[in-house]
This record gives sequence, structure tokens and C-alpha cells, in this order.
Amino acid sequence: MYLQQSPSPILDSLVESYWSVDAPLDSGLTYVMPDGSINLMFNFGAPHLLANPVDPSEFVSFKKCWISGIRSRFLCIGPTDGTRVIGVRFKPGGQFPFLKCPISEFSHQVFEMDLIWGRRGDFVHEQ
Repeated sequence: MYLQQSPSPILDSLVESYWSVDAPLDSGLTYVMPDGSINLMFNFGAPHLLANPVDPSEFVSFKKCWISGIRSRFLCIGPTDGTRVIGVRFKPGGQFPFLKCPISEFSHQVFEMDLIWGRRGDFVHEQ
């Protein structure tokens, strides 16, 4: 199930939408097409496996919270033991107040948020 919601007026200038995906069963490989946005994702299910763009047979695990930058290529998410993710899709430049990094730092990459927020990432995930 995929749901999408508009942000509150307070965050409307920064956030395009909030979204969630809840799929209790293993869905095999999932391809996420580039959409020109930066997404911050909070995982409440099994770790996600993301295919390495250099070697698609190799997967990297993402556990709690990660950010996906603007991409020109699709992401390939490997099979999981179910998916339960809540995401924030930022408007252009909308990530800056939260991440304090220029958009170029995230282009074509996916990062675990603890690399950016440190232990605060765990606190935000729990909240």
C-alpha cells in the first residue's frame, strides 16, 4: 500500500509531500525511478538492500534512516522481509534547513543518516 499526504502549511515551502509504503510480504526486486527530488526515509521494517550501481549483483544494507539524493538512474531495492517506510519528499532546496548540506552532496547517492546527523538520527527515527 502506498499513501501520500501534503505537508502542513508550516512546512509547505520546504516539503513536497510525505509518503509511506507498507508491504508485509517479500515483493522481490523493486525499481524506483528518478523523480528529481531528495527523499528522507525512515524504515520501520526489515533492512532494505540497495543494489550497488557499479555492480548490480552486490547489495548494500540500509537499516533505520537514509537519504536518497537527486538521481539520473533508477534505484534497485532488493527483496526484503516486508517493507514499512515513511518518507519525506523535499521541494528543491527544502532539505537544507534539516541537513545543512548543499544538494550536490547528495546527488546520485544514498546515505545512512547517521553519517550526517550522528546519534541524533536515532533520536529522530524514534520520534
